[in-house]
Amino acid sequence: VLTVTGPTVIIPLLRHIRPRKRIAAVAKWEGIVIDPVGAVLAVLVFQAILADNATDALSSTLVSLLMTVGVGLGLAFVFGKAMETMLRRHLIPDFLHGTVILGAAVAAFTLSNVIQHESGLVTVTALGIYLANRKGLSVKHVIEFKENLRVLLIAVLFIVLAARIDLADFASLGWRAAIFLVVLIALIRPASVLISTMRTNLSKEERLFLCTLAPRGIVAAAVTSLFAIELVKKAEEGAISARLGEQAEQLVPIIFLVIIGTVAFYGFVAGIVARRLKLAVENPQGILFAGVSDWVVEAGRLLEDEECQVLVVDTNYEKLADARMAGLSTQRASIVSEYAVEEMDLAGLGRLIALTPNDEVNSLGCQEFRQEFGTANVFQLTPRDKESSHRVSASDHLRGRFPFSDAPTYDQIEELIARGATVKKSAITENFKITEFRDRYGDDAIILFVIDKDGNADVFLDDSKLGDAAKLISLVFEDDSKAPTTPAEETKSSRTGNE
Repeated sequence: VLTVTGPTVIIPLLRHIRPRKRIAAVAKWEGIVIDPVGAVLAVLVFQAILADNATDALSSTLVSLLMTVGVGLGLAFVFGKAMETMLRRHLIPDFLHGTVILGAAVAAFTLSNVIQHESGLVTVTALGIYLANRKGLSVKHVIEFKENLRVLLIAVLFIVLAARIDLADFASLGWRAAIFLVVLIALIRPASVLISTMRTNLSKEERLFLCTLAPRGIVAAAVTSLFAIELVKKAEEGAISARLGEQAEQLVPIIFLVIIGTVAFYGFVAGIVARRLKLAVENPQGILFAGVSDWVVEAGRLLEDEECQVLVVDTNYEKLADARMAGLSTQRASIVSEYAVEEMDLAGLGRLIALTPNDEVNSLGCQEFRQEFGTANVFQLTPRDKESSHRVSASDHLRGRFPFSDAPTYDQIEELIARGATVKKSAITENFKITEFRDRYGDDAIILFVIDKDGNADVFLDDSKLGDAAKLISLVFEDDSKAPTTPAEETKSSRTGNE
């Protein structure tokens, strides 16, 4: 049972730590695939315990394994094909997709368990993998429904299972349980990772990170509770020894001790290790620019000078070449492509700014990355139809937040650039405050980013953060008549346009 790590605890941790894409995928898929494996192993061991001799144990185990895999994969294919056909032919109303697929999963799980004991987890896992990987079949809205349902049901299930335990049960475990937990974390997990990743292309840092990420979750608790009840029942019936029945009563408190201990340990350690190994960034503040223009390149370069990570994504190779020449990281891709959402390495990035000339693409990009960055951290240039009637303009919930001072549109920024506006970085000092900045550049200046005294860069939305501003990155018109009289107040670089 304790081979499982479980996506119910792994995925929330990965969302919090946000390691690099490849190692995150390894950890996530380990959690998904290992759940049914752990449950099946528990079934095989349970049947071996009930066998009369070693020969019977071996034969029953092999038969059970083949039956479990066969039934699980067979039913997964049948139910998956049926669901795929119904979805492709639009036989299920959109608002019922989540409910119908949930019903199908429950039916497949139940039928599988009726045919072969505890094969249901194999069935529903394979069913999910099948549906998620069918080309041209989108189940994203089903996944969103599942996420909400998972949070609710798992919270309730943990309470119900934990209610069976008395605090005295933990005390009865003694010091051996603590040693067991330490061995599990310090020896078993590192050994399993190092052995199973031999001759793979994972780096030493990635393997070490995996050694510090193996929290147990609801599957371990649920499966253990089931088998503890079965073993106690078998002991009462005389099928197994009374001593084994007494030990079975300790299974549930031991598992909950492991769950609490591993979640607490890995939850605290994994993030620290990932950051030390440079596989993740604490509180990622990097910016993903969707769309590239000359002013975007200059703004990105100035942000990188302030140690704010920048990634520029566009489909235009020639425009990306300018960004690469400026030293920026680039990816040639559409911001709404499957590659951008599923495969692009977003380590260190925490915000999206969609800057393409197409307002609909900007809105779709924000929709796609809301789950990754959160609603508060997805931005798009103000759409051209923002001031239009509600009959013709897109709904607000379909768009990201509107960045920069005065919330300019793409056309407005391009017009300013055509008139000679340039991107500048201004230091805010005792001698050159926000009022002097506004006096110098006037109402035409568009503040893009605010860098506070700690060096953190933020997208400008309103004046509330200007009190802590140490530097501003803005789109301005040069006006030498209002330039500061003291050289120390602002320094200008003719090559980069810095002030």
